[in-house]
Amino acid sequence: RTSRCLIPATGYYEWATSLGKYPPKQPFYISNEAGAQLSIAGIWSSWQSEKGEVIQSAAIITREAVGELATIHSRMPVFMPIERWSYWLDPNMRDINRLIKMMDTPEPDAGLIAQPVSSRVNVVANNGAELIIPIELGAPETLF
Repeated sequence: RTSRCLIPATGYYEWATSLGKYPPKQPFYISNEAGAQLSIAGIWSSWQSEKGEVIQSAAIITREAVGELATIHSRMPVFMPIERWSYWLDPNMRDINRLIKMMDTPEPDAGLIAQPVSSRVNVVANNGAELIIPIELGAPETLF
């Protein structure tokens, strides 16, 4: 309840599931249409492994997807508006009902755009800005 964080992102990838109108495993890059930074609600922990190493970990909080995002996947991150940051990060805020309400925004997908991108993003060795360039959906691409 007190180890909450905000995870900054310019966007994130989501892969189409068989739920929607897109081919399964089609990657999409989801970002703010105006290019604004996203602030994703998260939780974190710090713990010690059996080897004595301190491990820092974080997890993104998700919710049921809405709007166009629901045609890609059944879940989406919880985005935290700037006016709620201080309350979300306050370790003294322990009212679970208020925290849950804080994550519920009227239009959780407002300003987001989901664009299909190359399946090259599926290969861990691939890295670079070209991976978020939108593509036209059509014939399947090769991975190499």
